[in-house]
Amino acid sequence: MATVSLKKLTKRYGNIEIVHGIDLDITDREFIALVGPSGCGKSTTLRMIAGLEEISAGSIEIGGRVVNDLPPRSRNISMVFQSYALYPHMTVRENLGFSLKIAGAAKDEMDRRVAEASAILGLDTLLDRRPSQLSG
Repeated sequence: MATVSLKKLTKRYGNIEIVHGIDLDITDREFIALVGPSGCGKSTTLRMIAGLEEISAGSIEIGGRVVNDLPPRSRNISMVFQSYALYPHMTVRENLGFSLKIAGAAKDEMDRRVAEASAILGLDTLLDRRPSQLSG
């Protein structure tokens, strides 16, 4: 894991500023939640961090490295979407490890990281279920 720092992060669509110069430091292993009303820029901010949305101004650092111009695959982070975005034919374990598999991680590394993430999220007892077997 690594630190994530946003410095004066801004997003504009034309003349409309959606994200207004956010300054935020997230330390290694820190858990945060972005809370606010619909349309306030939470998802846009997350999409900018993940590289799925271009930034208008400011900078994003991951692990001390500015990633403003890096494509999503080079940022080594993942994003869980609010909408139902799980592969229905895969178990929770397989869904959690999918990006690691695509990145070519060794099986023991994938197993270790999936176990760590599931422990943090309290999903240990659900790892062998498919999305259709889970509640919202």
